[in-house]
Amino acid sequence: MDENKEFTEEQFYAMIESTGADADDFDTAIKDMYGVLYSPDGKKLIRFTDPNVTDYMVQPGTEIICAEAFIVFDDNMENCNRVERITIPPSVRLIGGSAFSGCKCLKYINLPPDLELLGWGAFRACYNVEIDTQDPDLVCKDKMLIDRKDKMLRAYFGTDSVLTVPDEIEIIDDYVFFNCKFLTEVTLPENVRVVGNHAFSLCDHLVNIHLGNSLKYLGNNSFELCSKLESIVIPDTVTVIGAEAFSNCDALKDITWSKNLEFISCNAFYSCNSLVSVTLPPTVKEIGDEAFHGSWHLSEVVLPQSLEYLGAKAFGFCSQLSHVVLPESLDECGGGIFSGCVSTLNVESRSPRFMVENNMLIDYATYTLVSHWGISNQWIIVPDDILHIAPYACSQLINATMLQLPSGLSSIAEYAFADCDMITKVEIPPLVTALPEGVFANCYQLQTVVFKGIVASIDERAFDNCPNIKRIVVPFGCVDAVRQLLVEDLRDKVEAE
Repeated sequence: MDENKEFTEEQFYAMIESTGADADDFDTAIKDMYGVLYSPDGKKLIRFTDPNVTDYMVQPGTEIICAEAFIVFDDNMENCNRVERITIPPSVRLIGGSAFSGCKCLKYINLPPDLELLGWGAFRACYNVEIDTQDPDLVCKDKMLIDRKDKMLRAYFGTDSVLTVPDEIEIIDDYVFFNCKFLTEVTLPENVRVVGNHAFSLCDHLVNIHLGNSLKYLGNNSFELCSKLESIVIPDTVTVIGAEAFSNCDALKDITWSKNLEFISCNAFYSCNSLVSVTLPPTVKEIGDEAFHGSWHLSEVVLPQSLEYLGAKAFGFCSQLSHVVLPESLDECGGGIFSGCVSTLNVESRSPRFMVENNMLIDYATYTLVSHWGISNQWIIVPDDILHIAPYACSQLINATMLQLPSGLSSIAEYAFADCDMITKVEIPPLVTALPEGVFANCYQLQTVVFKGIVASIDERAFDNCPNIKRIVVPFGCVDAVRQLLVEDLRDKVEAE
């Protein structure tokens, strides 16, 4: 890669975007003698089409090889491309993400000397390829493609079960070990600062990962679906855990937390079903949306005194959760924090802003119902002084048959009552003039909706998957106006009060 060129972030993402192929590209494409699709000017290789071609030379003058260009899907959505040798001309500057992903027969490819972009996961699941880089900064060593200028591991082509990454590496690029079925144990050197997005996703035989003590960032989805990973030691240098970093790690049960951790991003530990106890370090300030959602066996959570923000559905469907103390520092909560949790969950609040009443968390600074839990409850009775209902606040109350809203309620947020399967009737108070997306989605038994006031807007997905609605009752004179707001299937259900 050209060491004299430096790109701004905007330029970098513009290059990535230029490697994409849209419908217009395919519609106007021309074919070479092998049926490979190119742009009319020949500068863009759009798609390789014949899985039986084994030796292919990219046309001279080509500048861009598009993302996923050499993926030829079979009926199982696997790459069935049998290409063994690809020769790339010096004119190519950009290679898109996953360009050669899953080319399991690929044995040789060259990378041109003036390459400016090698997209993420370009050689994912290419296990036996030899790469002629033609670039002094890119070297192949032990089935690894290493960018010496940026001290980055760009790709891995091996089938080892136990792997030690070289000491010179400081960055593990995105998708490097994605879906490496052979790996059981990986040791990263002390110099590694970044583990990129999806770096180890779907390594479903990975049991042990040793992270270096210089690590600062665990990328989004970095260990997603590593179903056999049982423990992780997060170095004290890490301050941020990326979104979905350990989501669906079913065997994960032992976490040693960074002593300097500040942010746990959304879905970071989503559906980690072996987690039983979590004690977060005192430095954590934010826990993102659905961070521990669906971790069914999580029974004990100790939140730090530094916590300022707790995201929507952060502990949703943690059905074994028994006791949580919200710290005094807590200043903001997303909706439905404990949606789908059982009635026996005991929540204490030491925050002056939030109070707990009858399995409800209420923000009395804004008179907002934040979360209502207890899947065995048959009644949803919202207190009379509540003015607003937060997103997802009453979602997943799957056994509730009756809903009672206060007359002074002025707003209901998106998905507030989603998945309340058994509710049969809803009366919308007169001050509520808008129903947002998914507010009653998946309320399968809902039959009657009564509007007590004039409604100004109804999102087309407000009543998604509510197949049993028979009556929508509105104030006299509003029938035609409400019909215009509803999707076609519900318009003939509207009648005057």
